[in-house]
Amino acid sequence: MWDLFWGVHITPAEALGRVARRRPLGLSLLALYVGSLLGAGGLGVAKIGGFGGSFPFPKGWGPWAIVVGAIFLAPAFWFMVAGLLHMASEFMGGEGTGWSVATALGFAWLPLLWLLPFSLLCLAVKGAAPIWAVKALWFLLLLGVLAWTLILTVVAVREAHRFGTGKAVAAVCWSVGVIAFVAVTVILIQAVSG
Repeated sequence: MWDLFWGVHITPAEALGRVARRRPLGLSLLALYVGSLLGAGGLGVAKIGGFGGSFPFPKGWGPWAIVVGAIFLAPAFWFMVAGLLHMASEFMGGEGTGWSVATALGFAWLPLLWLLPFSLLCLAVKGAAPIWAVKALWFLLLLGVLAWTLILTVVAVREAHRFGTGKAVAAVCWSVGVIAFVAVTVILIQAVSG
């Protein structure tokens, strides 16, 4: 597990390729939960610290809504995204399986765990720096983690389907487009209905 953990951060193509070939579903789910829960904890700390933006918490839940969402929604989202990525990859001639994509994707999202230590860092400097500087630091760290996770998602698709980076980028863009279309459609339906 530790070799895969550090491999995803240091040599991602090799580590994600190994995961895609071996398909360790249990370890992939563990990586998904570690990344999701610690990432959710980081978002909660950022919200409580006043530098993490305005997340719409259900009334009375506060930041726990993020943690509960990470526990229950992360696996569902992972399954849905893995399916979309696999389908898009097959359209482009990929040779991998859905399980290869799913297991590699669980590890590709592992860097989300860095949101917790980064939010604690921002909380630690909050008293010594102006709030705009803390918000800017948090935004840059958040953007960096999300960008790295997106890059690792492309690498995971590339390694799982054994094709070029361009096709992997296209598969990820197609999947993001489908998710965005569904989200916008749901928002529009809610806006029209009431």
